[in-house]
Amino acid sequence: MNEAKERALRDHTENGLHYDWWDGTEEFFKQCLETLGIEVDQTYFSGFYCQGDGASFDGGFTFRKDWREELEKMTTGGRLYNACIEAGQELEKMQARFMFLPDDIREFEELISCSIIQSRNPHYVHSGTMDVGSEDCHEDDYEGLLQIMRELADEYYFMLRDEWEHLTSAEALQETAEANGWEYNESGDMFF
Repeated sequence: MNEAKERALRDHTENGLHYDWWDGTEEFFKQCLETLGIEVDQTYFSGFYCQGDGASFDGGFTFRKDWREELEKMTTGGRLYNACIEAGQELEKMQARFMFLPDDIREFEELISCSIIQSRNPHYVHSGTMDVGSEDCHEDDYEGLLQIMRELADEYYFMLRDEWEHLTSAEALQETAEANGWEYNESGDMFF
């Protein structure tokens, strides 16, 4: 690579992207979680590679019995798919504990249905800042729900990080420059 391209690549990598590059990743994440009954109102993230970086989200949860079929209509592979399968199975286990007690099923579903997922820290946005609020929720259910939501937020962060790394890579810049006919002057500035 010539010196001008190297400077352009360094600038591209250091200064980042100047558009909402995460939109597609965020939308896919929200759609996958929706199949589990998790309604994501807002996502947050900071990145990458610094203490406190991560992702979290605000939203609500209502258990869905048809989650697996809905998820498989969207995607059948990848890290998020696997994380959603694991989360769905854990949610099913939580519900199964109450299977033989009709009144408790109703109470459990009412408690879970009113679960609120919230990021609590204005300075950090990693999954450790998330909490699940549900009145009178049993401690095991609270911890289980919280762990599931945090693991899904962590998966979202990994997806964002991977997308960022790809978009700021030398290969991506080279590909984009060639596809658009971009040239570089001696100082490394791109022109069209």
